[in-house]
Parts: sequence; C-alpha cells; structure tokens
Amino acid sequence: MEDINGVPVLASQVESVNRMLEKHPEIATSPGPKIQQHASILMCLIDMLTQSIQGVSKDDLADADASLAYLLNVGYKLQWLEKNLKTLSDKKEKEEAGVDRLQGIEEELKCLKQKRSNLEAQLEKENRMQEVEEELNDLKQKCLNVEAELEKVKADVAMARAPLTYDDIQYN
Repeated sequence: MEDINGVPVLASQVESVNRMLEKHPEIATSPGPKIQQHASILMCLIDMLTQSIQGVSKDDLADADASLAYLLNVGYKLQWLEKNLKTLSDKKEKEEAGVDRLQGIEEELKCLKQKRSNLEAQLEKENRMQEVEEELNDLKQKCLNVEAELEKVKADVAMARAPLTYDDIQYN
C-alpha cells in the first residue's frame, strides 16, 4: 500500500490515482470525514472501467450507479466518471445485443448450409440439374452474405468487449 494525500492506495492503483488527481485535484479534499471509504469506492469504479466488458454484469453496473450516486450525493464532482460509466453501460448493451444477433445468424447459417447440403445431394441424384443448380447457386450466395454479416457482427462484438485502458478513461 502506498499513501497518496493521506489515503492508502494499492500499488497497482497508484498510476491511475495520480492521473485522476492531476485532472481533478478537488478529489483530494474529501467533502466529509470518510475520505478513505470514498477513495476506495472511487477506485473500484475506475477499476471497473478498465475491465473486460464480458466481466461486467448488469448488476455490477447497477451497483456502480448506486456507488456513484452516493459519491455525488456527498459532494464529489464526478460528471466525468458518470460519463465513463454511461459509456461502459452502452458498450455492455451493445455487446449483449451483438451476442444475441450472433447466435441468430449462426443458427440461420446452419440452416442454410443444411439446405445447401441437401440440394447438393439432390443434384447428384436427379437430372433436374439446371433448376437445382440455380437454387444451389442462390443458396451459396446467401451463405456468403450471411457469413459476411456474421464476421461483421463478430468484429462489432469484439470491439464492444474490448476493455478500456487507463488511457481511454475520459477525465473531462
């Protein structure tokens, strides 16, 4: 533990605390007698911002909102933190929606591939080659389109899951 302005801080949090105090020196003076408790709450909230979005639950976000409301209520000016927690919440919603969409696209792709496989087998058995080939080509194109959409959504989900770094935290 290290001491910063009379508050014990974990060694792993020193850089983040110093960066925060550079941008917001008013935080160093507590509006009440519970500065150690407030600092602990504040550091937990900041640490949450840098976690992987997959490791943050909706309950965690609700708890963070309650903790922030408490700190705001005792007099801290933390609009920058409020903005960052909103960004985190938005990322969580986007990540969850993307995961749901991924599951739907993967299921659709599985069905299309099964149909394509069935048509390929039918093509081998029957002499309706022209008609079946057209339908097969149509399904192949649909598969390509769905696969492209799947890759795009996977990329969006990967971006939504990327945790913020300490450098990404906006202190303004």
